[in-house]
Amino acid sequence: MIEEKSQGLPVEEAVLESLFLEKYPLMYNVAFQLLRNRDDAEDAVQDAFIKWWKNRMYWKNDIHAKANCILVVKNICIDKLRMSRFTKDLLPELEEQIGDDSYTPLRKILRAELYNDVHKALEQLPPARKEVISLTMLEDLSLEKVAARMGKTYDATKALKHEAWKQLRGILIDQYHLSPELLQLVWLYWFLRE
Repeated sequence: MIEEKSQGLPVEEAVLESLFLEKYPLMYNVAFQLLRNRDDAEDAVQDAFIKWWKNRMYWKNDIHAKANCILVVKNICIDKLRMSRFTKDLLPELEEQIGDDSYTPLRKILRAELYNDVHKALEQLPPARKEVISLTMLEDLSLEKVAARMGKTYDATKALKHEAWKQLRGILIDQYHLSPELLQLVWLYWFLRE
């Protein structure tokens, strides 16, 4: 990489840092207006900037880049608000229903049944969808590693994972009569790690 003389940073890193400092006030203001919490807004800006930068090839001009910047921050904040509402409203109720992590014989049976139901439902997915769920959910691989293993781009793998989860969720609800709340808990456990 070409070094920038003034700071000794590679050119792309220097450009990236400069762009971040330029966009930070706008992104932070949008995030803070939605989240009303300084730390959450700062986290949202960092997440949003990375996502925004990864999408730079789609920017048509500066106006489009700025609009996309605001949109990405807004969407990240909305996701954070949804998650906080879920964890505040539903998660305590689900934890109460499930109980603590102590393994009673009944809990062992219920968890084994859930595990078996998920595996049976996985068998009904098309091969690529089955593979992406198996690699992310059961082998605990990151999307980057799954994409490399499957020979796909990160974005294509992410879309495939979304489609696979949607189909798997439908099978588990329709055929195995699992509640949407329980599936939401499974989703939180396995899918929010990305």
